[in-house]
Amino acid sequence: MDDPIRQGYYNFAIDPTDPSRLYFAVYGKGVYVSNDGAGSQMPLFGKSNEMRGKLVTAVVVDPTDSDTIYVGSEEGVFITSDRGDTWSTFNSSLDTGQARTLAMTADGTLLCGTLGYELYYYDTLDNGWRQLASLGNFGTLWPIWDDRPLYHYTSLLVDPTDNQTVYMGSFPAGVYKTTDGGKTWRERNVGWTNDGVFSLVFHPEDIDIIYAGTYNGVNRSTNGGEHWEMWDNGWPPEQWVFSIVFDPRDPDVMYACSKNGEEMGRGREGFHGTVMKSVDGGATWFEITTGLNVDQEFLKIIVDPISPDTLYLATRGDGVFISHDGGARWAPWNEGLTNLMAATNGNNVTNVLALSADDDVLYFGTMGSGVWRRGLEH
Repeated sequence: MDDPIRQGYYNFAIDPTDPSRLYFAVYGKGVYVSNDGAGSQMPLFGKSNEMRGKLVTAVVVDPTDSDTIYVGSEEGVFITSDRGDTWSTFNSSLDTGQARTLAMTADGTLLCGTLGYELYYYDTLDNGWRQLASLGNFGTLWPIWDDRPLYHYTSLLVDPTDNQTVYMGSFPAGVYKTTDGGKTWRERNVGWTNDGVFSLVFHPEDIDIIYAGTYNGVNRSTNGGEHWEMWDNGWPPEQWVFSIVFDPRDPDVMYACSKNGEEMGRGREGFHGTVMKSVDGGATWFEITTGLNVDQEFLKIIVDPISPDTLYLATRGDGVFISHDGGARWAPWNEGLTNLMAATNGNNVTNVLALSADDDVLYFGTMGSGVWRRGLEH
């Protein structure tokens, strides 16, 4: 079963007329029923198997008519009036297909919680869904936590073969995908580790393979974001991975850099970030920090596309470093710089290091002293 830790993947409901009859909504599998108190389960896909494999998230039995069952899914709401023999859609006036939760109120009103469109109720007079008033400003105020700044990071990744397909990485909601240029978005977090996203990159030779730098290392998808897996063997814990790049000669050779996110992002004494390398497509990683002071954060790494053994690294407080041997050794590369502080508030909300389109100039953004550039010698 995919991602068993995510809420709603094993939602169930008890028949109010028979406590030994249970209905299960199993994400990616469909709907099941047990008539013996969960001792055994049988599929309830319908005569035409219309519910087989559905990405179901919720199930509710009508308390006034136990033959009627409602199921929420990534395709909206489904209903059966014959205890699962036949199913039909139940989406009139529902503005999104992503129905995440269902509930029945004491007076028999069906409620639907959605992703991004808040809460709906089913209006039996108009035979359609109606959105409830905004839930904003209800309840007590939330205090700011530990004086931390308000932030929401977003990493956008555009499919190079189809500009209507875009991936968005966010904090704290994971990854979303659009295939219509942003008109609609769908969550793509099966297998995700529930971490925010700092960076998203395609594999150079296969756009179905995507790497995500997260608040806890690296995640990978091999099918365009449909499923994710942790892909960070060798990384220290709680690393905020800001940058992931590839050797253009061999995409199995990867580099990444991070901030140590321990202690709510403060790191720990003597260790505030690291630089890592993989030679097997990210299956395993090892540190490449010789010559670097790891008592700071590492914000961006660039592979020279003409001389790929040469790497450029933006640090938070020591300026720019260079390696001529694929990261085995690093040396400062700051001649002419009068400010070595990178332009970041510690959470890397800016792109502090960039290569010109002709690969001949490197740009470095500083904290308070503008942007600096240096010509490259390939």
